[in-house]
Amino acid sequence: MTPQLRAEKSAAAMWSTDTASQALGMRIDHIAPGTADLSMVVTAAMLNGHGIAHGGYIFTPVSYTHLTLP
Repeated sequence: MTPQLRAEKSAAAMWSTDTASQALGMRIDHIAPGTADLSMVVTAAMLNGHGIAHGGYIFTPVSYTHLTLP
């Protein structure tokens, strides 16, 4: 198995059961050995009292990316 295929299979396996990330609207934009790019649209429900994205929502994609990398 090539490193690229391993990265893709790891991401697909994690994504298939990660309902939290899917419910937040995250999208895997790119996956490769040792790197992954995710995106997520910040909605009004994700804003804090200052009207900016709550820190927990900002770091959720970071957490997911870290767990996805083989």
